[in-house]
Amino acid sequence: MSVTVADLDTACGEVAAGGGKVTLKPESRPGEPIRLAKVADTEGNILSLAEYVG
Repeated sequence: MSVTVADLDTACGEVAAGGGKVTLKPESRPGEPIRLAKVADTEGNILSLAEYVG
């Protein structure tokens, strides 16, 4: 599952503050207008977070 967010760094911070984990730190995608991160919720479910930067 992927969720688009307005601010990827803030979203990752909120996940961590809520007890989840950032499993892949925010990174730019060469040639693509997005940044991506992966996070795990408190039950271990993995989500992709994307921020449009184009």
